[in-house]
Amino acid sequence: MRKAHLPPLILTTFYRGTIESILSSCITAWFGNCTASDRKTLQWIVKTAEMIFGVSLPSIMDVYSTRCIRKTALWTTPHTPHTHSSPSCHLERVDPVSRSGTL
Repeated sequence: MRKAHLPPLILTTFYRGTIESILSSCITAWFGNCTASDRKTLQWIVKTAEMIFGVSLPSIMDVYSTRCIRKTALWTTPHTPHTHSSPSCHLERVDPVSRSGTL
């Protein structure tokens, strides 16, 4: 791919969309139980991709840390209901005092 003289941004996007996506699938569940040998092998894959693409990529540990932080932020952030622009979709709002629903 590097021989095609593609810009680094395209190479990085390709890596993140393919290789990193596969490597990080459910990483927050399985990475903590990896052995040092497993982590070294995973990092070798990242380093090989760096050599092929000729760009600097985040380490597998950085990917794991980022995903954990993102998951934690999702768990601790209060969620609000989403509204839709479709006229057929209405969300019911409940008045906390009277508990009566209004559209």
